Amino acid sequence: LDVVECPMNLDILSGRGQLVRNHPGNVSFRRDFIQARSTQYNAAHTRDEKNEIASVILNDIAAMNRRFLKQHPSGYWSELERKVAKEKVMMAFREYRKSQKLEESRSSSSSTTSYQFPPHIQ
Repeated sequence: LDVVECPMNLDILSGRGQLVRNHPGNVSFRRDFIQARSTQYNAAHTRDEKNEIASVILNDIAAMNRRFLKQHPSGYWSELERKVAKEKVMMAFREYRKSQKLEESRSSSSSTTSYQFPPHIQ
């Protein structure tokens, strides 16, 4: 287990709350990876196709020297296992799709709604 004392700005943090939600790496992850590739992910018909999209995202994130991190009760951080990180990516797509459906149902009242991921996705 590699201990990370301090996450970098573009690392993606796992956890709850506004600090995690608003962390620059999480904001970038939602915008540049999830929102940007949601059409492709939603068009995938099989779990294998969706897994492949998530794997490509994980590879892209790793190539940028970014990491998925979780904080332990004693305060240090460690990198998530690839399998767990992949599930986080796939969950983020599902949550984004849910938010889009909610937004569509509200579109008659406002077309400028901004999506916020629920805390457990961060």
